[in-house]
Amino acid sequence: MRASSAISLTLAAGLITGMAHAAPGLKPDKVVPLLGGRLTIKVDPKAESIARSPESIMSAARSVEHETRVMMDVPGGKLVMFIEETYTLAPKSDEPLLKAFADAKVPSRPVVEAAGAVKVVRLNPTGWTEVGEATEMGEAAMLALPDQTVARIRFLVTSKAKDKEGLRAYARAVLQTIAFVRKLETGGKIDVAGVLVTLPIGWVHVAQNGPDFSVHHFSELLPWGDEKPHNSVGLYEGNHPSYQHARAEDKKSVKSDKGKWLAKDVTWYTAGELHEAMLEVAPGMRHVWYSGPAAKAIVDGMTTAAKK
Repeated sequence: MRASSAISLTLAAGLITGMAHAAPGLKPDKVVPLLGGRLTIKVDPKAESIARSPESIMSAARSVEHETRVMMDVPGGKLVMFIEETYTLAPKSDEPLLKAFADAKVPSRPVVEAAGAVKVVRLNPTGWTEVGEATEMGEAAMLALPDQTVARIRFLVTSKAKDKEGLRAYARAVLQTIAFVRKLETGGKIDVAGVLVTLPIGWVHVAQNGPDFSVHHFSELLPWGDEKPHNSVGLYEGNHPSYQHARAEDKKSVKSDKGKWLAKDVTWYTAGELHEAMLEVAPGMRHVWYSGPAAKAIVDGMTTAAKK
């Protein structure tokens, strides 16, 4: 059987399985923004968008552009919806996204569906599998968006929740309400903590803010499944930076050279693909790190923003 025929059959199967009755009383009719307003979805009015806590009091907050978590109390437990950007470009065919579930270790029959302009490549679990402590996979999907990027969404159910099949049906109904709002912004000139950064088209910026510092990540969108070395840049502004090369297993492999950054003298440290430097700027410090030749060009092009 040709792959296209197989996909059309699984699509039909997915539409049928999605018609199961949702848990009594759950109605996906409250609109919730996702990924900083890039998408919307409809959930039950009792569900609330609650960001994950920072890993520690010294960690930056999670970026609302990178991930969204929606939680809801249900009889006997909780239902958690978690969506995140993958910063990848959608493949030309459905096969790579279908294969992405092969390592999920969850018995399933992946299907391809449409939710408006969004293509939903759904895990379609056939049973209940624990994927974390007292947590089971309700449903999951790769979302191929109209701007050719891919997002990942999961619905997790606590093991003691009642009517789990009804919750799974509710999750599938929620998936059908996903709406695309705007494309992922790439490229442009950005003022980041007093540093002007010029990004080529195809590069994205994600910011994380801490209590007295900020961390900015710049990364290149890659084709789905591309395993080539990733071009990326990081920039920290605050009072307590820490060198990443200090965590290198082979300390003797770390090299240092005098150089420039933002027209100032700095020491550049290199550990494998990682390059980083720090610069004192009253009242704190700036720390930059990068990997990849395209990333170096971005760092070399950084300038200090004019004071307002």
